[in-house]
Amino acid sequence: MPPCIECTELWDVYTNLRFKYRISKSVGKVSDDDINTLRDASELARRTFEEHKVTHDPKTRVTVTEAPRAADIRHSQTTAILLLRQR
Repeated sequence: MPPCIECTELWDVYTNLRFKYRISKSVGKVSDDDINTLRDASELARRTFEEHKVTHDPKTRVTVTEAPRAADIRHSQTTAILLLRQR
């Protein structure tokens, strides 16, 4: 499945900020505050991309119509064992 447009845009923002951060750090003529701002912005962009990527994972999708099954409820603490007496 090809990535969605939002994935591509978020990834582009992250990579652009990361490149700017690395270039600014290597130049050495940029203030520490500006470098820290670029680093924080790139990390925020990465986290935003990762959070969006989770929405595409089928394991994390839950439909509204799903309800707990009887098998899930059966393992409660009120389990009874029936003993039958043979004659």
